[in-house]
Amino acid sequence: MEGNHLSRVTQRGGKWLALLLLACLAASDASPECDGPSPATSATIPLGLADSVRAHMEFLASDALQGRGSGTVYEFKAAEYAAAKLQQYGIQRLPRGSYVQEIGVRRRTAASPSVLSLRTSAGDIRWTHGREIVAVRVTQAEISGPLQRIDAGKSVELISPQRGAFVLLTPRTGQGAPPVWRQAYELSEGGAGAVLLAKGAASDQRNSRRKLLPQVGPQLEGVGGRLIGERTEVLLGDEALKIVTSLPEGT
Repeated sequence: MEGNHLSRVTQRGGKWLALLLLACLAASDASPECDGPSPATSATIPLGLADSVRAHMEFLASDALQGRGSGTVYEFKAAEYAAAKLQQYGIQRLPRGSYVQEIGVRRRTAASPSVLSLRTSAGDIRWTHGREIVAVRVTQAEISGPLQRIDAGKSVELISPQRGAFVLLTPRTGQGAPPVWRQAYELSEGGAGAVLLAKGAASDQRNSRRKLLPQVGPQLEGVGGRLIGERTEVLLGDEALKIVTSLPEGT
């Protein structure tokens, strides 16, 4: 399978917030200092600390923050939350008088619709963003790899993908199942070249990307243009899903 994602890239400059001192949150409920443990620190967890740490973790990892994607409003909300807590606990501010630091992020959009190509025994198939597929996010001008199917509902732990594979994901559902975007993200972190999903498995927000050009992973300025949250995610329409489902693995 091949994804010919973009011929050129348009760039938009942006300033977003990078959260600092997150590690201090857990310690702050026990003490207003965040200078590291002292030799006299007891090995016993202070009363109430575990519950407080859990409350912070549950909020920051909740679906309400949508994964706190870099350069998103949800990251900003997480930063505001942490800043408010640091101020509440009396933690010393940064030299510039703030709990957050502004950094430059380049937001990029594909200049033309992405194309997904399949090489089958019956001939080549080409699908275009906005028609048969929706390319939610892409990472580079062109990628290729074998087809792999992963049914996350058949395993408690997400199955490891083949490196560079186009993974057709059947996500876990039901009580206790992580959000679909998180399952796709974990596969990408595990080495998948792209994650393919049925359009019905994705949120309305992701499906709405059909009317827009695909997003390209944002880049931090001043650190070699490193991609943030690098992954390729493609939603398949009903007919495209039917065809991909019928293909043998390795296509």
